[in-house]
Amino acid sequence: MGSLAMYLEGPGRQRRSVQVLSSQRKRLHTGSVDSIKIRNRSISEVEVKTLVDEHGQIAVQTDYDGFRFKYPNSEIPWSLIVG
Repeated sequence: MGSLAMYLEGPGRQRRSVQVLSSQRKRLHTGSVDSIKIRNRSISEVEVKTLVDEHGQIAVQTDYDGFRFKYPNSEIPWSLIVG
């Protein structure tokens, strides 16, 4: 079985090959203000990933599911595609 490929898909369906740069568990506090959008308030901890693309640009996770990322210099969300 081969390895999985990961891509971020952005505007115009542009895709960038990415790898996990870091991963950490983040504890959520009731009423806390952070950049991760939470739909289910019963969740107390999420895994937050940072990805790096083939150009060395870093993308940070913006949702608790782990499928939305943003680059620091842009407000456009990119979607994680695994294949």
